[in-house]
Amino acid sequence: MRMLSICLIMFASTADAASRIALHALSPDGSKAVITYDVEWIEVDLATGATDLILPTVTCSFTSAAYAPSGGDMALAAHCSVSIECAATRASLFTKPAGEPVRHVLTTEGRIWNNILWPRGLRGDDIIVRETRVSAPLATGLNDLDQYGGGCAQAPGSFIAIDPTDGRRTALDFLPRGWSAVDMIGAAGGEMIATLRARPTKNDHYTAEAEARSLCSDDHPDDWRKSICGPEGQDIRVRWQAGDWTLYDQAEATPLRRFASADLSVTADEYCTGKQIEGHVQTECRIIVNAPYGMREVVAPEGLFGDIALSADGTMLASLVIGRGLPYRRFDLFDLEAGTMTSLAHLLDAKPPWLGGRTP
Repeated sequence: MRMLSICLIMFASTADAASRIALHALSPDGSKAVITYDVEWIEVDLATGATDLILPTVTCSFTSAAYAPSGGDMALAAHCSVSIECAATRASLFTKPAGEPVRHVLTTEGRIWNNILWPRGLRGDDIIVRETRVSAPLATGLNDLDQYGGGCAQAPGSFIAIDPTDGRRTALDFLPRGWSAVDMIGAAGGEMIATLRARPTKNDHYTAEAEARSLCSDDHPDDWRKSICGPEGQDIRVRWQAGDWTLYDQAEATPLRRFASADLSVTADEYCTGKQIEGHVQTECRIIVNAPYGMREVVAPEGLFGDIALSADGTMLASLVIGRGLPYRRFDLFDLEAGTMTSLAHLLDAKPPWLGGRTP
């Protein structure tokens, strides 16, 4: 457990240092990717290096991006701020048809949207986002004012669906009571794999609630999922299928991160181990892919994967890792079906033309 903690700390430090260049999404066929250079969001053709600048409206900055399950259209969630007042915080949704400028779909106040997903087979090709409601912080005494430092209070997360054609919103009120949304891994038709903040309750509406409560008994002393029983609960992966939530994470070693194809037929699970050698931490990460074309194992060339994106068809996986203090800068594209890897590191060295550089 201690070695895993060391591994996670090292990974987090790498991700923080890599914030100037980050990978956000991979196109359905793995031919393009959405990357940020500094604060600029661009779409890069991975074969030619050609770039397309993605511009938000004034006062807005993108928080996440997702491609449609087929074709080249994409959706982008944005955070917009026009005032220091918490209730004036705005969340916006944009779409970008292939080869065209971004289009505004919807803006709403008092919310933050991120973790965007464009699932396959929903009503009208709805887009799903994780929503957090924000409000002014509530202090219970004058001495509490120093705690907040001007920040906003955030309510537990939830999922909402948005029709990209008319901006119609639908709250997805199907989480177990007392549980909150953390992350979406994938969704297709009537199924979803997600990460929820789970807590034991007395409810039995969903199988996952009974499963979580059973972990708090003495029958599971060594189960890592037992941390659900604490006052803060535990982030755990669950699956929505046939109108029921069930625990997706099992008692054995759980993946650090999990990814899924658009139809959920392909899953990619990342596992990392760490060990100390002469006072230094050596981390080894691998991704186990379960797919109709067979099982694959991808080993991180330099120990860490960094940012990861899986194509909608589940055949291509991209990894970008770049950080202060690391002796390498890697941007790799893995063809999971063929078992090959292509280095795209040259795309990290080229500056987009609007930053005074060139494209490869």
